[in-house]
Amino acid sequence: MTPYPRAHLYLSLAFLVAVAGFVPSYWSKPPSRFDLWVHIHGISATLFFALTIAQAWLAKSGRFRAHRPLGIAALVNATVAVVSMLVIAPNVLKIPFPDPDLGYAFYFVDVIAVGLFAVLVLLAMRHRRDMELHSRYIIAALLAPLPAAASRLLRFFELAPSPWSATVISGVLLLAVYGRLIYDDYEKGRIYPPYVLVYAGTTVISLGFEPVGRAGWWQGLVNHTTPVIDWVVLTIALGWAWRWSSPKEGARVQETQPQAEPLSARAET
Repeated sequence: MTPYPRAHLYLSLAFLVAVAGFVPSYWSKPPSRFDLWVHIHGISATLFFALTIAQAWLAKSGRFRAHRPLGIAALVNATVAVVSMLVIAPNVLKIPFPDPDLGYAFYFVDVIAVGLFAVLVLLAMRHRRDMELHSRYIIAALLAPLPAAASRLLRFFELAPSPWSATVISGVLLLAVYGRLIYDDYEKGRIYPPYVLVYAGTTVISLGFEPVGRAGWWQGLVNHTTPVIDWVVLTIALGWAWRWSSPKEGARVQETQPQAEPLSARAET
């Protein structure tokens, strides 16, 4: 049984936030304003989100045969979303922001967010036989890109005075959500890594957005290594995640299943 029987409902709400956040800058614009890679990223990321919500609903209904093919399709779309994001991420450096440091700051967010998302999806696949971990990694992967969407909503509705503050405020709000998920696991007796990872990644984005974006060392690094730095960070992150994570799937699956009653106990009864 899935640990989150209402996950499809909560993820649908997160999906609405993600889509709404990009309505002003993408969905409401003519398609001709963007190159092909932008459309590939937008469509693949949206499909990944939608397929994962469908998976959550199927898992709740116990329809695991239909759940698995959607998982493969979701993994394909996640891979396409990561690759396309790495291709289009440097474009933010070409936008003529009133504050030129903003381009470097947003690029920092993109590098961290795409690395975090890729790591969480990888770990979800690595722990696919452990329902407790797999479901949490998938949920964390869906939550990882939300700071970008939430900060756009705050700016669109003028709830934040600047892009700098919008990113920090959205990060703090989402950290409260992630903290609640971690505390919920704590109350159940075990803190799982997925929500801790997305909490740590969002903290890095929120605290580092302005100081790193304005830092001369970061701007110099970006100017001399873009777009190589994206792929380097992603490779290091995925390599670390693969070596760090040890599934031991058989043992964990057994832990979640009820133990058989000893024969001696049956005889006594």
